[in-house]
Amino acid sequence: MKQKTFRYLSYQENLAERLLDYRKDSYIVVENNQIKSILMSQYYHFPILEERPIIFSLEELFSYLFVSSHAILKDVKGIFFLYQCLSKEMKNAWQIQSYFDFVDIANEFFMLYEEIQGKEAELETMISPWQKEKYSFFKELKERLEEKQDKYLLKEFAWTKERYSPQNLDHFSKIVFFDIPSFPNLCKTLLPLLQEDFDLEFVLQVSREDFEEEKLMLRQVSPKLWEGDFFCYEVGSEWEEALYLLAEREKKDFFVYSSSPHEKHFSNLFPQSFIDSSRNSFNKTKLYQFIELQLNLLREKEKDTLPLETLLSAVQKRVCREYYGFWEEDFILLRKLLKEEYRLISMKLLQNTNYIEIIGEHPSFCQKVSIFLEDLFAIETWKTGKDIYDYFEQHIEIQKWKEEEYPDVLDVFYEVLSRLYATQGNEDFSSYEKYFEGNLGRNLYQLLYRSLDSIYLKSAQSFSEEKMEIRDWHSVMYEKKKERAAVFLNLDDKSLPKITNFSHFLTEHQKQQLGCQSREESTLVEKYRFYQALYSQKSLVFLVQKSEEDNKTLLSLIHI
Repeated sequence: MKQKTFRYLSYQENLAERLLDYRKDSYIVVENNQIKSILMSQYYHFPILEERPIIFSLEELFSYLFVSSHAILKDVKGIFFLYQCLSKEMKNAWQIQSYFDFVDIANEFFMLYEEIQGKEAELETMISPWQKEKYSFFKELKERLEEKQDKYLLKEFAWTKERYSPQNLDHFSKIVFFDIPSFPNLCKTLLPLLQEDFDLEFVLQVSREDFEEEKLMLRQVSPKLWEGDFFCYEVGSEWEEALYLLAEREKKDFFVYSSSPHEKHFSNLFPQSFIDSSRNSFNKTKLYQFIELQLNLLREKEKDTLPLETLLSAVQKRVCREYYGFWEEDFILLRKLLKEEYRLISMKLLQNTNYIEIIGEHPSFCQKVSIFLEDLFAIETWKTGKDIYDYFEQHIEIQKWKEEEYPDVLDVFYEVLSRLYATQGNEDFSSYEKYFEGNLGRNLYQLLYRSLDSIYLKSAQSFSEEKMEIRDWHSVMYEKKKERAAVFLNLDDKSLPKITNFSHFLTEHQKQQLGCQSREESTLVEKYRFYQALYSQKSLVFLVQKSEEDNKTLLSLIHI
């Protein structure tokens, strides 16, 4: 067996700088792609000949070390493949009519077996009566899945001892698990395999007494004496107003951190003072808004007609005005029809003599409305992934959706589109029809829409030093600049992530018996991240939102 060592860092040490200690013969593993992206961006501008840390996420590490001759399916493809394993009786019992009814169930199935892999027999001895029905369903689904795994393998079942292949990383002598305070149960069972071929080092920002080395989990998280500047303010309902007034009063710059930055939109009351924290999401693009608008219209249409009021509302939106060229004179003509109590519109009705008498001879208007409706109704003719691709190549002038704000919007869009295209086309995924209930085209568009949701984009927006940006407190400890004060939001017991949003098939007692991450361990991990964020700063401000109605109290883990 190779060596297994632990390195404990103080809260005051800068993690980004400590990572530079591992630039030779080491393979660095961090928890997720978000942290990897932050670190890689910091080292991007290194001189060409200078060694850089080699950083992968935890999932990437195991993808390299556990290989298979099977095609590995994940995300959408994984859910489609699992859907094929459902019998008619199983669908009826759980009221599953289409792919969308199955997504949440499939994700719960993946989460369960990713945690308990290898411990199914132990779990069966502790199943409670209220769990029996769902567990029987999951067990049958897994059995049917195993019968079909001759060419494909789901990501959640790919990491096994039989597939361990260290040759892919044999040019490294050491694997460094950097700042990972809690490992999934599956990873813990596989780490002894790695120790046969690599030295393992675990780097954590806690004291030696706070970490259980044998179990690779936190025992406790001990706060230290805070020696910097500290202030705490209670605010009402408007975070944005409070931050603006704080900035005006203090007359100094600060960074703002939250446990849920993307849920807050601090650019409405004072748009010149704040940077939109969700600016890098695909949801902010005009193309996404156009797709969303079309989907909403498809829900309201009947056969080949659309309510006139719905059309008027749609064409007044900016994405429609810019793409189709609708202007005020077009809105006036639609209002004329509504005034005469006409309620529907279609390509055929546009040529009706009654309609023509009211709106007069306006070929440009008729052409724009016809193209708009033709684009909309064409969606419901889709049958295959190729139809989606052809639609955006032939019907839609895709170049119109380029944005200077998001230079990679079309690249990302076509990447998602190509995955939907590639999902279909072989004997195992011959048709989308068996996965959806109702109009296939509409369902495929909904699938595309969901696949684009919240994808990260590069933003070309210039970041003025005079503007405030809401950041994620889980990543603040990796930032190099510490000159500004740090303002922390959401310091109440109902806002902490992973704790309030913690739901799973297993009970807390079962998790502890099976060695899975419990609620207590999850709380300790959040406490660890929180103290890392605080102690990485020189000046702190807490904003605590008062809410007697929601019964919110100050976060219980704050003892500074």
